[in-house]
Amino acid sequence: MLLGYLRGYRGLRLGTRLALGLGVLALIVFAVIGTAMTTYMRGYLKDQLGDQMRLVQSSQVKDAQEHWTVQGKRNYRWFTAVYDVTDQGAVLRNPSGQVEEGPDGHPVLAVTPPDGAAYSQGPEDSDGYYGSDGSGGSDGSYGSDGPDMPDVNDVPADSSELAATATSLRDSGKQDTLRTADIKGEGTYLVRACEVMPNVVLVSAAPMDEIDETMGQLVTVLAVTFAIALLTLVVVGRAVLRRGLRPFSEMASTAHGITSHDLTDSDRLAVRVDSGGGGPEVEELRHAFNTMLAHIDGSLAVRAETEQRLRRFIADASHELRTPLTSVRGYADLFQYAAANEPEERDQHLARLRSEAARMSVLLDDLLLLARLDAEEADTPLRPEDADLAELVRQAADAFRAGHPEHPLTVTVEPDRLPLHVDPLRVRQVLDNLLANAAVHTPSGTDVSVAVSATPETAVVRVTDTGPGIPPEDQARIFDRFYRVDPARNRERGGSGLGLAVAWSLIRAHRGTIAVTSRPGDTTFTVKIPRRSHPK
Repeated sequence: MLLGYLRGYRGLRLGTRLALGLGVLALIVFAVIGTAMTTYMRGYLKDQLGDQMRLVQSSQVKDAQEHWTVQGKRNYRWFTAVYDVTDQGAVLRNPSGQVEEGPDGHPVLAVTPPDGAAYSQGPEDSDGYYGSDGSGGSDGSYGSDGPDMPDVNDVPADSSELAATATSLRDSGKQDTLRTADIKGEGTYLVRACEVMPNVVLVSAAPMDEIDETMGQLVTVLAVTFAIALLTLVVVGRAVLRRGLRPFSEMASTAHGITSHDLTDSDRLAVRVDSGGGGPEVEELRHAFNTMLAHIDGSLAVRAETEQRLRRFIADASHELRTPLTSVRGYADLFQYAAANEPEERDQHLARLRSEAARMSVLLDDLLLLARLDAEEADTPLRPEDADLAELVRQAADAFRAGHPEHPLTVTVEPDRLPLHVDPLRVRQVLDNLLANAAVHTPSGTDVSVAVSATPETAVVRVTDTGPGIPPEDQARIFDRFYRVDPARNRERGGSGLGLAVAWSLIRAHRGTIAVTSRPGDTTFTVKIPRRSHPK
């Protein structure tokens, strides 16, 4: 059953669970406050009753010491008794229980004088006291003869608690004592004892019915008040908590809405959680949730762009491969039909056939290299070793002068040697691509320069030409695969559009960077390779 209740509690909504938890906490607080209040109030009322008894007994002791009489408080259900306390115990005065009324209706209680003489109750004198023979004067004195006085005491039927209190006072050696006792047939009483004279103890008992009744009313009022407050707290708290937790429900609804959509073919996720208050914690969660959605949105956009680029890449690659393949098939047919022709014509067709096959082989090699660089396979296409970048630049410059004599080339190398741990063949390929790009896209006679410099951290190569420049809108995509500044440019002169893409991928594989700045008359490609890092 307990497990069932626990499962039912866990199945409640968070706002309800928090409200119930708040109610339990409030119930504990109310219980502590109520216990403290009732305990304090009972002690306070008990102290008040004790003070009242002390004042009454003080007056009675004073009367006993001055006039040898004590008057009780029967009208208030108080009990008053006088005990002679000896080693054998407490002996009640007037054990017969005879009670004589005074003129004001209170019982008149006598005590034995210090000399041990017994005085009897006589007529009332002018001061309201009784002499022993009826001749007492206004000074309140008592005569020395007359019948023995029956010591009158106002005691309950079972006075054992009063006697025990009188005995405990003598045993404690104190002047007075106060305790709570259950008197048989009467109820709970507060009993106080004080010494009138040596071995004579006055005991008073006051009922605690009014205190118990007052405490009962107080407990009832507290219980009703706390119950109303608890119910109000739970209801209002649940409403406030539900309002405070509303942003979480909105986020959950947004998440469910996202999961109900098929994101397989989606290229954007424009859903966001609107700001709606809730405090700093809720705003922080909302910000994190929206950041996650923005990240998913960005990932979908990147995926869509990647898929689009892949489709474009496949289309461009197919187109680029189709061109030399068509040429190969055409020249093969021409070679077949021209087999009976002159040898010079056959050699010309065969040379063109080999040229197109070589062009297709270079294109396939570039595509394979890009694919392996993108995959970052363990079998990387790079073979790093110690090489001199300055020497690689000089070799590339010599090859450029031999292949493009129509473009004057200037080489500046500082320092004279620049050792790096790189793949020399791939770095040389980058240099050849950049120089070839300058020659292909600039008119004859355009100056080209190569400059090598170094910092403690980086080796820098700059390839500059004084051609017409690259339009700003094309500079951002100049390193994309199959991208051409002029799409209509002849492929034999303009290339396949993979040269700069290969250069960018190779430099990135060496943990370096390549960038372009261009304006009419000054286009510069800047390559930076870290001197202390190893290629991927």
